[in-house]
Amino acid sequence: MRTPLKITYSLTLIILAFVVQRCANPVSPIGGPVDKTPPGFIKAEPPLFSKNFDSDIIRIYFDEFLELKDISNEMIISPPMKKMPEIKLKGKSIFIEFQEPLRENTTYNLFFGESITDLTENNPVSNFQYIFSTGDVLDSLSMEGDIKTAFDLVPIEGVNIMLYPDIYDTIPFDSVPYLVRPYYLTRSDENGHFILNNLSNDTFKIFALLDVNAILMYDQPNENIAFIDSMVTPWFIKPVFVNDSLATDSLFTDSLLTDFLFADTLSIEPISSDTLLSELFATDTLIPDTIINDTLTPAPPPFFPMLLFEEKDTVQRLDKTFLAGKNKIQFVFKTATNNPKATPIGIDPSELPRIEELNKTKDTLTFWLQDPGFDSVTFKVMDKGIVLDTIEIAIIKRQKSKKRDKNKLPERPGVKFGLKSGVILPDSPLRITFDYPLKTFDTSGATLIEAEDTLKADIQFTDSLRRHAILDFPWKESTKYALIIPDSVITDFVGRSNDSIIELFRTKPPEDYGNFKLDINVDHPGDFHIMQWIDKNENIIHEIVVTADTAITFTNELPGVYLLKLIYDENKNRKWDTGNYLENLQPETIIYFEKAIEIRANWDIEESWRF
Repeated sequence: MRTPLKITYSLTLIILAFVVQRCANPVSPIGGPVDKTPPGFIKAEPPLFSKNFDSDIIRIYFDEFLELKDISNEMIISPPMKKMPEIKLKGKSIFIEFQEPLRENTTYNLFFGESITDLTENNPVSNFQYIFSTGDVLDSLSMEGDIKTAFDLVPIEGVNIMLYPDIYDTIPFDSVPYLVRPYYLTRSDENGHFILNNLSNDTFKIFALLDVNAILMYDQPNENIAFIDSMVTPWFIKPVFVNDSLATDSLFTDSLLTDFLFADTLSIEPISSDTLLSELFATDTLIPDTIINDTLTPAPPPFFPMLLFEEKDTVQRLDKTFLAGKNKIQFVFKTATNNPKATPIGIDPSELPRIEELNKTKDTLTFWLQDPGFDSVTFKVMDKGIVLDTIEIAIIKRQKSKKRDKNKLPERPGVKFGLKSGVILPDSPLRITFDYPLKTFDTSGATLIEAEDTLKADIQFTDSLRRHAILDFPWKESTKYALIIPDSVITDFVGRSNDSIIELFRTKPPEDYGNFKLDINVDHPGDFHIMQWIDKNENIIHEIVVTADTAITFTNELPGVYLLKLIYDENKNRKWDTGNYLENLQPETIIYFEKAIEIRANWDIEESWRF
């Protein structure tokens, strides 16, 4: 009888130990809706915005269990410290212990970025800051702005907005974003908006970075940046209350003060009712207030719009080389080429007959090979006489399985027609594209059937490789057409010939389209303005250069929503150019017409635009 009692007692102890362990270790709940709420700030010891701060330890409390993510990269301390504080988690709170003495009469800002998350779903407390002063004064200046992409003016979330004072004696000031982490930092919200608070009365370089490798320095050629080409100064607006005593609730209810001081990402700690407003904002370093009386309106604080762009990479590279199809090799370059060459090594170039094609953007060189007698070839790839790479590529790939060979060509040449749902637009040629260059195309046998009439199809090539052709014809409205190309009149570069081709298409009546007229007034005649008529996906439908007052009409436009986009082409090269930081060059300015244009069938629309 005693043995079963011992077993029961032991099992009870094991179960109790398991329960205690489960209670001591927080785990994710099972079931229910996904938690998307970040931890909520409760309080801090010492309190937020403390003055005459003299503690070595800070403890910040939240309303749920926490996890710290990449704190060494996410956290920015202003002013910078030589030794990183020791940071620990304890349940629902964060311990911060400084490892060096604090400066006297200095406002400190501990910016946590996205490092504080909840334990269960990793929801971040975005842009959390702990601010205090070791003196009698809290720095209380701010800067506000927004950031958008330079090319299409789309607001961007999560961009680092970084400030640098001119205090770096051993580093050229223009080089600071390359070599130094920022002095102050915040990140843009989902609307591209940003605000930096509790700044000192100083001038700063402002620089924005969409950081690829999360080290808060501009060190990658594909990182997007933005900058303002002059030093900037933060601003102060002194809140106005009925009296100078500040009750606890007033700080929460006054939205101007809340938004200005703490932005929308930081919970606010109650301030005791006996705190005077003059104490909270006391400073001898403020920009003088604008005089306010019955006849003057205070000047609004400056707003800093920034445009995000990727600099043009001036270092040419060979990105990749691959077999794009049977006997078809493509060399893809990082940027547009100047004089690209790919020379075979170890064989005479005449032993590798080929046709070369450079695409419109000049960043891809295609070789069309004719019956190569080699399994692989090594190429020396150059641009502007500079060797970029030496690469071997297999021309005939061995099949490792019975799967279909992706590089095996169809038996017949590939042909595509530039039609949308079998409809050709009025006043537009029928565009024809072949997948490989053609050796021969006897167009004399091609016919065009219009309704019941049979006509000669006058097909013309538009390129020297004979891959692109057009059939230009005065199409009749509401008419059915058929283009007939007999068999064996086409032979391509690799020896394939065609079966007979019959392409059916039609035109629509004029009332299925709309027309748009735009009256343009130019403020600075002679300047180049590239105006684009684009769809909602930024596909260019029409593009013209405008230098003077004019009227433009787009006829037979398909019903839909369109945009008007304008590029201020400052260097008159008929394309948009990006910026360059070290040259203090901003990207070329882009604006959009104030509203979208909705084209409706059988409607005429008129607008005017001044720029």
